Amino acid sequence: MPVAGSILQPRVLLIWGVALLAAVFLGASALGGVAKGSSPALALSVSPRNGFAYQNLAAQKLILAGTNFQNGGAAAGQAALAREALRREPYAVTAISILAMASEARGDGRRAGELFRMANAFSKREQIANSWLILDSSKSGDGAAALRLVDEALRVRPDQATLYVPALAQGLAQPGVVPFFRAALARNPDWSGQFWSAVTEVPAALPNAVQLREQMLGGTKEAGDIDRELVLALVKNERFDLAMQLGRRFAPIDLSVGLVRNPGFAEEETLPPLDWDLLSDGRTGAALDPVAGVLEVSAESGSSGVVARQLVEVPPGDYALLAKLATATLPSGSELLFHLRCAGAGATPPLLARLEGEVDLRFTAEPDSCRYRWLEIEFSAIDASSSASARLGDVRISAQRRVR
Repeated sequence: MPVAGSILQPRVLLIWGVALLAAVFLGASALGGVAKGSSPALALSVSPRNGFAYQNLAAQKLILAGTNFQNGGAAAGQAALAREALRREPYAVTAISILAMASEARGDGRRAGELFRMANAFSKREQIANSWLILDSSKSGDGAAALRLVDEALRVRPDQATLYVPALAQGLAQPGVVPFFRAALARNPDWSGQFWSAVTEVPAALPNAVQLREQMLGGTKEAGDIDRELVLALVKNERFDLAMQLGRRFAPIDLSVGLVRNPGFAEEETLPPLDWDLLSDGRTGAALDPVAGVLEVSAESGSSGVVARQLVEVPPGDYALLAKLATATLPSGSELLFHLRCAGAGATPPLLARLEGEVDLRFTAEPDSCRYRWLEIEFSAIDASSSASARLGDVRISAQRRVR
């Protein structure tokens, strides 16, 4: 057994293998692909009879019997058709897999393995054999072989990515699998984008996803689409710690400046909501102007809404929420509000500051306070007679020295 494969316990890989098997359920996929668009009974009614017609008829009967690897008894009844298919057409590779399933149904696992490996060697496109070999590798604890077979299947049948990739994403939730995925993704296979998208839908896989992503990034300091998608999934699932961990690679916090990224609006947003996440509902909105170093906010008359937000990490300590306009005053009938509230569940009371020239709100984060909070900027034109806009020049949270 390869050394790499020994990292995983067979029990874990068995779970993974069964998940993969479910993704390529034979009745709906592999066997169906053989019989689709054909009429084997009609083909066998004329001479000379075609070997592929025998193969397809056997596959069709297995579909009707609901056959899969957990219910392979029906394959034994189709062995004669499979043998006839091979007698007439040596290239009828699915017939070899049907014979393998029949051997396994009779309890002859050794012969089944020989036949499945023969079918796989004959054609990498033979999905039934490939699926069985993935499951067999998983049962034996050879994770490297299982991943190699999945990668092999997707290289020759990229159209099957939608079947395999969700199961791979589930597999990433298992302990100890990161080295295998790193090896498989190192070549940047065609299915890698679909894989990362699928991972964001599996909350249990997110911790390993961050570890895997960090290992694959190496020294890269620029966030890509995968990183943005992963951060959004982490925030959605309230794994704020992991979101911050990943975010520090691309947007490190300068604690001498404060807890807010890009407080002076001098850069475009790159990894929201770990930096400024600009929001719009059609009546309120915001835009960054890095050249001028301002955040422009706007609202139609009679409307109000949160136009920008940022997830911030607030360790225990004393702080000041500071904000100031880039213009002299706010338009008549408008106001700017700053909210600081718990991200996720938490009993820490929210803070609210109303801008009147400047904001200077002092607060203390106790050891039992929420560590991750939403800093939200709300712009209101509820009392304005016409649309209103304003320009913010700076928003930050600075640590304060406690006076004893």
